[in-house]
Amino acid sequence: MKVKLIKNKVNSNKDIIMMNSDTSELLKIGQNYYVFAISIELEGVYFYLFDNFYLFPVPSQMFEIVESDIPVQWKITNQDGTIFLCPDLFNEPYFYDRFSDHDISLVEKFKSLASEMYPQLKYAKW
Repeated sequence: MKVKLIKNKVNSNKDIIMMNSDTSELLKIGQNYYVFAISIELEGVYFYLFDNFYLFPVPSQMFEIVESDIPVQWKITNQDGTIFLCPDLFNEPYFYDRFSDHDISLVEKFKSLASEMYPQLKYAKW
């Protein structure tokens, strides 16, 4: 799945704080990004992007969908009321913490998975 950033800020509901609702320093308007997971939460729908170091959620309303094909590796899960569409790897215990800490074995698994999901991607920094 590929999306194009069409705006880099989202005004959130006054009662809901949205994660990464200002991406002006992270992402470029008009740029295409590959989606590695989707979460559906009370606050909204998030696309998980990868910047060569981290996976991070960004509100879906900041994008238009360029390619709607969902990777075959994605599964649907319900985790405490949040619906995730993501690879099984992302459901491993403490995945996001370990990935953010650059756990070598997990990063290697992610590299392999990313290559399967999006063979056309070439990462500059691993």
